[in-house]
Amino acid sequence: MSNDYFMASEKLRDFMFKNVYIGSIAKVEEGKAELMIRQLYQRLLDMPHMLPDEFYSLIEPDGIHRAVCDYIAGMTDRYAVKTFTNMFIPASWRDWH
Repeated sequence: MSNDYFMASEKLRDFMFKNVYIGSIAKVEEGKAELMIRQLYQRLLDMPHMLPDEFYSLIEPDGIHRAVCDYIAGMTDRYAVKTFTNMFIPASWRDWH
């Protein structure tokens, strides 16, 4: 690796650690996201009938934990928040601003 390339990659690495991996807003909120995912996971383990049919059908061949993990892993951030909201937030509170 050339010295110029090495110096540029080190500069990029330092920037990423300071601004993305450690100091970002997303990193600060990481605990909330983790809690949300854990809650979704537990609720779906307890109530597998809430899984969409294509994931519910995976329970028999792959097991409940794999089916729930695959469902959650395929969620976008926005869909995970919507699903969490629908599962845990009373309907009458959802439209409060």
